[in-house]
Amino acid sequence: MAAGIALHQGNLGWWNIALNLLFCSAIILMAISGVVMWWKRRPKGKLAAPLYPWSMSG
Repeated sequence: MAAGIALHQGNLGWWNIALNLLFCSAIILMAISGVVMWWKRRPKGKLAAPLYPWSMSG
């Protein structure tokens, strides 16, 4: 348990801080890219869910 706390707080050296920074940056990038992908697929002039692709409609 003590090692987990040290990893979480970044107390194990520069590599631990770099790993935490990389992890946090990846989370932020995924959140931003999700909004961008939704924005590009949304119906024009609406804030709604994108239409279902024809190839997946069955």
